[in-house]
Amino acid sequence: MVLPDFVFALIVALFLTYFFVVLLGLRGPWLGYFGFLAVLFLAIWAAVLWIRPAGPFVYGLYWVPAVVTGLVVALLLAAAGPQRKGKVETIHQVKEREQAVNRVAINLFWSVIALFAVVIMLGYVARNL
Repeated sequence: MVLPDFVFALIVALFLTYFFVVLLGLRGPWLGYFGFLAVLFLAIWAAVLWIRPAGPFVYGLYWVPAVVTGLVVALLLAAAGPQRKGKVETIHQVKEREQAVNRVAINLFWSVIALFAVVIMLGYVARNL
């Protein structure tokens, strides 16, 4: 049942990413469409595997855990985005701060991706036991 889970998670993630990134302009800590989509998609896919089914059963899938998890993760990512401050900085200070933030964000992004990949694999292993 990998393909239905994958497609369902992708559809929910695309819809929520479109809503948050395109319509609301909230891109999260990585300031990009792809990063927001990737983390959201993997979180939803993991939720489909690990959260107890609830809600209506549509096309062989329970959609409530996926949508609720997607909304929670999307809101957390949107809240973790850069905040505007009224502090005046020199161009050099801004560049240094952006480089430090970018290093941390890239490391965090790939760590989250790896964590969700492991959780998804363990979910399929647990289903087959």
